[in-house]
Amino acid sequence: MHTRLTCMNGKYFALVGDLVGSRKQPSRSNLAEQVEYVLHTVNHHFRPVFIAPLETTRGLDEVSALLHEPDRAFDIVYFVNLLLWPAMFRFGLGNGTIDVWGSSGRASDMDGPAFHYAADALDRGSHEDILFSVNLHLSRTYTEHLIEASGMLSQAVMRDWTPKIARAIREYRPLNGASPTQKQVAAQIGQSQQALSQAIRSGHLSELTMARNAIQHALSSCAHTYSG
Repeated sequence: MHTRLTCMNGKYFALVGDLVGSRKQPSRSNLAEQVEYVLHTVNHHFRPVFIAPLETTRGLDEVSALLHEPDRAFDIVYFVNLLLWPAMFRFGLGNGTIDVWGSSGRASDMDGPAFHYAADALDRGSHEDILFSVNLHLSRTYTEHLIEASGMLSQAVMRDWTPKIARAIREYRPLNGASPTQKQVAAQIGQSQQALSQAIRSGHLSELTMARNAIQHALSSCAHTYSG
């Protein structure tokens, strides 16, 4: 039986996503397997963050989850897209109550304003080509704009990657938090250290990391707003 959890004075954070250009994706069966693997990997790593982990809700095209707090939401978005690249999911984050919990503990069995606001954010992001849209009902809405702008810059950078860059960044700074040296990664993927270093610079890993950290801090301040 699912246990209802108290979060931010009854407020929860729903994260929903859809696959960008899903109808244009080649080999959808292979991609579906990859999506399930990536969700399993991300869910395992971010397990403490979730009330209900990420799951597909309509084939491979849509995903949803429920979070205790919003601060790691963009990290989840980033790593899903890093592991899936060049395929990419667009996400919306919303906060509110949960009216329907279901009995499975799965996000697909839940419903309520948190998911409705997240869906509204995602719909707006789809129309405006925003990677990570937020609908958190803040009085200081410039925070939401800064979060979304930082996400859009990350999106623009990742869209310009090559397969070589994506692999270099995945191996150099993986989801598990390991920090191998460039020499170790270069040997692992069969590149020179110079070529690996150039790929990391061309992929703007330092800037992406700064953007992720800035978004995490901004979302954390949102959480304090709700709890205070």
